Amino acid sequence: MQAEARPGGTSAHLLVDAGTGEVLAARDEHRRFRSASLVKLLIAVDHLLPTGGEPTAADRALLEPMLRASDDDAANELWERNGGPDVVLRMAAEMGLRATAPPRDPDMWGYTPITAADVVRCYRYLREQPVGEFVLANLRAWTATAADGFDQSFGLPGG
Repeated sequence: MQAEARPGGTSAHLLVDAGTGEVLAARDEHRRFRSASLVKLLIAVDHLLPTGGEPTAADRALLEPMLRASDDDAANELWERNGGPDVVLRMAAEMGLRATAPPRDPDMWGYTPITAADVVRCYRYLREQPVGEFVLANLRAWTATAADGFDQSFGLPGG
């Protein structure tokens, strides 16, 4: 299962059996890429950990649109409120992310570097920790159109 990158593009992947941990396919899994909206998982977990995974109604008003409709305004608010780059530092330590680091520009959360291997570690954490239940339930309730009007049915949902 090797996919080629588009001409001029780069790609990396790591496919792991969630039940056994067996690596089924891998390519450049330690190569760093801009996380874009994947960092929203870190923002959500960081915000939820102090609550034990039980968000208030006010928290839900931000977390649900951020996770379901990739709402950047909600991510901006939580990023600022919780210390920006410190979110990434805390979550890298909490989740055991080995190559994920804060973005160079502290205002640009979407530029947080991450690897395919760290994405797998993040999802493993979400599956194993109680705080992950809320995050995963909201990801399963994704909307076809993001908060900014863009189609977000590509990627895993499109597969």
